[in-house]
Amino acid sequence: MASLASAFTMTPLSQPFSFVQKEFYALNAQTTQPKSPAEISRLHPSASSAPNYSFKNRYGDVLPLEQHRVRLADVSNDYINASHVGPEPGQFICSQAPLPSTFLDFWRMAWQEVR
Repeated sequence: MASLASAFTMTPLSQPFSFVQKEFYALNAQTTQPKSPAEISRLHPSASSAPNYSFKNRYGDVLPLEQHRVRLADVSNDYINASHVGPEPGQFICSQAPLPSTFLDFWRMAWQEVR
């Protein structure tokens, strides 16, 4: 980070962002293509990749990791596509927009997590 800050402050104003462009292209070249749902399931096995929960995922390639996913309490099916994120456990939740079939689960989760 210090080298990036140094590069930014020492860059002539005539080319203020050329180093950022180089960094972007270098990182972009290392990026792999999005993985298929089957590949994601193989790499990160979790309840979210189980076939009986696929109807609860808006996108098949965006799945919560098992160790971070929100679990619905007091229901037989505790799955929702949402994850606890943030520097402190449970500080924030990232979720996909609810589907018509998961609308009640979404609001159940919101109510459960604010209490």
